Amino acid sequence: AWARDALAGVDRVVLGARSLAQQRAAHLGVAASLTVAEYLAPAWLARFRRTHPDLHVSLEVGNSAEVLARVARGEVPVGFVESPTVPRSVSATTVARDALVVVVGPDHPWARRRAPLSPDDLIAGDLVLREAGSGTRETLVRALAQVGLELGPSRLELASTAAVKAAASAGAAAVLSELAVTADLAIGQLVVVPVAGLDLTRALRAVWLPDRRP
Repeated sequence: AWARDALAGVDRVVLGARSLAQQRAAHLGVAASLTVAEYLAPAWLARFRRTHPDLHVSLEVGNSAEVLARVARGEVPVGFVESPTVPRSVSATTVARDALVVVVGPDHPWARRRAPLSPDDLIAGDLVLREAGSGTRETLVRALAQVGLELGPSRLELASTAAVKAAASAGAAAVLSELAVTADLAIGQLVVVPVAGLDLTRALRAVWLPDRRP
């Protein structure tokens, strides 16, 4: 009788462990930076769900620095970032290409320019930027550093793409991903201002810990 009780307890432990393992295997946590999360990840996840209907996927959103930190701590197995560089502590592969563009509202003086802006013109303007740690801001800072320039200290910083676009529509100038402004350009709410001599292209990357390749 004692043996039967002990074996029944073992069976319950084994069944419970199997159930927990199945629940864990059926969930995929992903973290993505804002541009990737808003403009690329929804289509990726929709396709993924069609081929993996039994897998539950959750998407967490933060800036590139926050995503890299979550991957480094092992909180998510894979992240997507838009920063120009990634630390050597993670493995990475390019999953898409992107470019930043300078945008203003149709009433902004730059909207009527015929000649491209110079990098000096750009940093002298009334720019609204994403917060420190965002891939968009880091890409701009890196591009300016390549031509010997840096952003001035007095800038309006906003933590969402939507807020930056709203500020640009209201009279400021903004530097954003071309993915983020496609619809706004199509309806004339924003206008692209060309900039000469500044490389604003970037790679969008998937990142993971080297010993935890997804």
